[in-house]
Amino acid sequence: MTTPSPAELDLECLAGSDFELEFSMDDPDGQPISFAGCQAWLTVYDDQEKTVEVLKLSKDGGEIVFQDADISIVARYPASLTAALPVDGHIYDLDVEFSNGVRWRVFTGRFEVQAGNYAS
Repeated sequence: MTTPSPAELDLECLAGSDFELEFSMDDPDGQPISFAGCQAWLTVYDDQEKTVEVLKLSKDGGEIVFQDADISIVARYPASLTAALPVDGHIYDLDVEFSNGVRWRVFTGRFEVQAGNYAS
């Protein structure tokens, strides 16, 4: 299985608030790709060289779930996690590993954390 290059997708979240990313993918024939039996990780790094992990979400950790008969991936960042992120620009990668061991970097890009508005 040849995997395509990762799509560039910049994300923004408000520190201290829930954040969710949901996506599904189609194969070249327009059919939904099944993520059944897959693992998934979303890693946020503090630097361009990706040497310092700031946050790591995973299917095993329960922050990433597969929905809709395993054709949709949802990554959830609860407010408790976004509140702990430094307000700054970060880099992230979202990787999926299929049951045959093929690992695919699906998305990569900037992950901007903006200061939250805590006024009631």
